Amino acid sequence: MPAPTARYQQVDGLQTRYLEEGGGPTVVLIHGAVLGSSANVWDRHLAPLAAQGLRVIAYDRPGCGRTDNPPDSTAAYQQRFLLAFLDALGVERAGLVGHSMAGNIAVSLALESPERVSSVMILGTGSLLPPVEGAPPAGPAPNESVFGREPTRDDVRRVLDEQLYHHELITPELVEERYQISLGHVRERPAAAPAATNRAPTWPRLAQITQPLMLLYGKNDRPTTAAQVDQLRQSFPSMDVRLIDDCRHLIQLDQADTFFAAAVELFGAPARA
Repeated sequence: MPAPTARYQQVDGLQTRYLEEGGGPTVVLIHGAVLGSSANVWDRHLAPLAAQGLRVIAYDRPGCGRTDNPPDSTAAYQQRFLLAFLDALGVERAGLVGHSMAGNIAVSLALESPERVSSVMILGTGSLLPPVEGAPPAGPAPNESVFGREPTRDDVRRVLDEQLYHHELITPELVEERYQISLGHVRERPAAAPAATNRAPTWPRLAQITQPLMLLYGKNDRPTTAAQVDQLRQSFPSMDVRLIDDCRHLIQLDQADTFFAAAVELFGAPARA
């Protein structure tokens, strides 16, 4: 199917690129932060979800894709920006899908501005899982090696190798698309976090979300993912937490049909006649 036409909107002083299909209840798809991430990661899902009677919007987060670089690189800014984006598009209330680190944006908004969020889907957000005792610390992010320089196509392919279980999906076209979308956003290495922090983990707060909530994780994402999902289920037996076989981090690509079916289940409105 043809790729949706990109649109642009000024939001908080930033030229913001987004894709939109359909009409009806709004669902906003929020991509992660790894190299080459953009609204395009949702390309194949926009029209099918719109056919379910939904208004589906995916945007390039500040500092990614074709959206301007932000003045503030914090997660708190990304959350404020999402509210401003909703306001700019006239969206009073939306379902949210947060992939990877964007899951924290969706959860925080659901907790702090519940009147703006109708339901929440989390895809592969590791920080929203309880830790496994004795597990080794997580390795560096796949885009760790490209701080301070423009990426190469080999960098992009390396990230996709790590994040996809089905490597046959890594076509030259996908590599080229993600390479082109990654250009122009050279990032400095983040400052090291303070050695000591009293900040509480986020995952226990999932139980405070009053909206419908669904969490999807790839069974093959990290060595500890299955055990962490099991711990979350034990902590919150009534929570809808799903572990997907033959799937790593890019769930919406690796297991596209499973993601689509789950999204229709959570957000779906009656299809138009």
